[in-house]
Amino acid sequence: SILLMSHIFDGQTLLKGVKRLNAGCLLRFEPGKNAYEENQYKIQLSTRYYDLPFSAHCEVLGEALEDTIGRHTAAKLNYSLLLSGGLDSRMLAGFLIEKNRQCRAITMGIDSDVEMQTAKNVARYLGLPQCKMEVKYEQYINCAKNEAKWEHISNGFNDIFDWGYCTSLSDGDDALIMGHSIDAVIGTRYMTWAYSPVHRTMSFDTFFKNANRWAIRADILKKLLNKDKNLVDETIKNIEDKYNSFSKIESQKVWCFNLYNRQRFHVGGCAFAISFGVWPVMPAIDKTLLE
Repeated sequence: SILLMSHIFDGQTLLKGVKRLNAGCLLRFEPGKNAYEENQYKIQLSTRYYDLPFSAHCEVLGEALEDTIGRHTAAKLNYSLLLSGGLDSRMLAGFLIEKNRQCRAITMGIDSDVEMQTAKNVARYLGLPQCKMEVKYEQYINCAKNEAKWEHISNGFNDIFDWGYCTSLSDGDDALIMGHSIDAVIGTRYMTWAYSPVHRTMSFDTFFKNANRWAIRADILKKLLNKDKNLVDETIKNIEDKYNSFSKIESQKVWCFNLYNRQRFHVGGCAFAISFGVWPVMPAIDKTLLE
């Protein structure tokens, strides 16, 4: 699945006899007994908002985000906001200002980056102090080693630079607010991965074709594997079965599959690395917001 989608699938790992916990589960262990997984949370699916107009959707999400920010931040603590200047981080910055939360903006990269230029304008407009962070090229070898050792390329070796940033994120801030996955929760481009504008329908085939663009094409992978080429079809079938198990509604299938897999491992690996420097606050995983 790493070669097909650039992230692991359904808790598989590269280590024999080792798996990741299922989403929403805790690991329970007592001396003298076998460890077991205990389900703590499952995303609640419904259609209660489906008949509302788009403007009402925006109001519902806006209220949910405002409430989430209020519950996950405290007025007396010092925060940093990971500000790329994009839609998600810019929106969070606005909510934090409205809630009178004290925070500084942290932007990763160099001055010539589009993100840095955009984030500078946003920070200046909102009156936020801004800190720039850069990972030097010579650091990337150690970043790659950490990714291989602790994440076992579960997210396809993306974002290894986060291991370089974590050492710079421990200078007095109580937490780092991250806008990661908000776009996936709201839907946006991840939902359209399953949509065919030609046929005007949503399907697994269309979803997988778009997800596979981030990795190695199935037909090429079969040639590379040669004698084990059947593994490709078997893996795709397992992915499809899991995709279809979430719901009978196509939009909910792609939404859940993305959150439980790509976002959990691709984005979750980002938060994991950063947590070695400062505790990440991710509004996107708030239960009320998800529901």
